[in-house]
Amino acid sequence: SLSLPSLSVEQGDFRLTGSLQAQSLVSDPSSRSFKGAMDLSVMDVADLLSRNGVELEMPELPVREITVNSEFNLQGTSVTASPLSLSVAYRGQPTQFTAPSLVFDFADGELKLKEFQLAQDDLQLRGGLSGSNLLDDISAMAAEGRLELTIGDLPDLLLRNAFMESLPPGIPVGVDAELGLTLSENTLDLTGLEATLDDMTVQGNASIVNLAEPGYRFDLGINRLDLDAMFPAGEGEAESEKPSTAEQLLLPVAPFQGLDVKGQARIGELVTTGITLNDVDLVIDSTDNVLRVSPLSARLFGGEVETHLTYDVTAEAPTLKLQASTSALEVGSLLTALAVTDKVEGTGNLDVDLSGQGATLDQLLGSLSGNIGFLLRDGALKGFDLQATLLKLEDEIARYRGKESEARPSPDAETKFAELSGSFRAVSGVFANDDFAMKAP
Repeated sequence: SLSLPSLSVEQGDFRLTGSLQAQSLVSDPSSRSFKGAMDLSVMDVADLLSRNGVELEMPELPVREITVNSEFNLQGTSVTASPLSLSVAYRGQPTQFTAPSLVFDFADGELKLKEFQLAQDDLQLRGGLSGSNLLDDISAMAAEGRLELTIGDLPDLLLRNAFMESLPPGIPVGVDAELGLTLSENTLDLTGLEATLDDMTVQGNASIVNLAEPGYRFDLGINRLDLDAMFPAGEGEAESEKPSTAEQLLLPVAPFQGLDVKGQARIGELVTTGITLNDVDLVIDSTDNVLRVSPLSARLFGGEVETHLTYDVTAEAPTLKLQASTSALEVGSLLTALAVTDKVEGTGNLDVDLSGQGATLDQLLGSLSGNIGFLLRDGALKGFDLQATLLKLEDEIARYRGKESEARPSPDAETKFAELSGSFRAVSGVFANDDFAMKAP
């Protein structure tokens, strides 16, 4: 047995004080036991390692100061810290970790951690974890737990901890989240996710399968997602930082090669490129270098749309296939929102079936082949009045024949129609129409 009721170790700014009691030191190792208490502080971790001959590969150690306070009990291969308090200065930010009890067995890598708390400024992480085989290969590890997260200012947190060098302008500020996690058979499952990011709420489940070469699975419900606010086009970008025209038109290939994603999402309101889609329901499947979004259905501008998209990056020049159909769509509102034209009004159907291939956007557009069909009802073509032109022609003929022209009201500068239909056949980027038809008064 060994008794050290008062223990003190110092080296530079390294300080360790506490007490130690040991039993059965010369007996069977499984019966040995150590217990005691310690207060440890290191003011400069990098300096401590350096002066003791430990070379660091990283240019700057993110953790500078460490303070540990705990009572401990080591029995055989199992150590218990109860309670445990750990303070570190991570990139200059005071960070505190506390737990009423931590138990770890080095023989089987078993962990039991209850009611722990991690705090840094306005970050609060709470929960409990348990696991086994944590010292083995990741495929053999197992763990489960429940976490609660609160962040008052997410952009500030990411920047002050150097997790990211720059942030999208619309990144959420406040975060509240709760989820359960399970690690088993090389798969990490996140279940019962409930998160609030500013005015956006997210619920559902997600998984990462085959952690060595990760694949992602998800089933999520989102009340509102504003992509325009999160990723405003060109905002804050200096002229010298903007890519060249060739770079802007280059289609992405590498991010989708080897991408393994399968999941579905339901979004109450999705804002993108100035358009608001409601009741969005989408299914994503990305395997074998082919991204499929099929189907993507939504309501917009009074109508419904269903889209099927395939993006194949197997070859150096990606291939795109797009099929879409709409019904009862306010086409004029859509064209105005897309900044195509504000000269068309009407409600109707639009069917698209196009495919193309190219390394750049110009090449893709130049290769498009397929069909586009449209049928609009009860609409108008603005800026040109066919009726007024015909009436003016009648008046000119009447005057030529020596007759008085009739007094006619001045019509609006638009051509109203009961029905407008047609189709385009696309071959290698050339769109041709020969069935344009309009029924009008």
